[in-house]
Amino acid sequence: SSTIKEISENWLGKATISMQTEGRSRGQSESYNQNTQRLGRELDAARQRLSVLRELEKNMDGYQNSVKVVMRAAGARRLRGIIGPVSAILKVEPGCEVAVETALGGALQNIVVENEAAAKAAIALLRNDNAGRATFLPLDTVQRRGPNREEEALAKLPGILGYAVDLIGFKSEAENAVRFLLGRVLIAENIDAALAAAKAGRYRLRVVTL
Repeated sequence: SSTIKEISENWLGKATISMQTEGRSRGQSESYNQNTQRLGRELDAARQRLSVLRELEKNMDGYQNSVKVVMRAAGARRLRGIIGPVSAILKVEPGCEVAVETALGGALQNIVVENEAAAKAAIALLRNDNAGRATFLPLDTVQRRGPNREEEALAKLPGILGYAVDLIGFKSEAENAVRFLLGRVLIAENIDAALAAAKAGRYRLRVVTL
């Protein structure tokens, strides 16, 4: 994309020009060699970052534009504290994909961030770039959710696989956000089990089927 191209030209161009300039301006071979090695490392780092950005671009298909903009900015280090969209931090066991996707809906594209300051910076970037809106989950303010003691027993009802948050894997640093979204969601094998669990829980919990 044009964004990746601009970043690559900026990084690689600066590093290459700097190496050429340093080579002409340094008269002593020892100083020249030290600077050449330093700039070589910078060039390697720029190439590595570009590779990461290209891989990110390839893997962002299906995301809304605002999410892509935020993740590109994070990859280019224009934003700090961005952990990633919810869908990218979850590892769902085979067979549970549809249930988890149903439970999350549009929240799959919510962006988990380290703190409120990171969310504010990302929102400002989207506003300045006229790149749309996104929902952020700051880990320092989001409140995790879960069943109370009585509701914990619902996970053992016939046809209930358990609470969604206990049936998936996720990045440990994002636990608050994951429990906020899925901590009170049960996964059932079929509609009959789902209805029975919902009734037993006085309809205070969400139940989704495989």
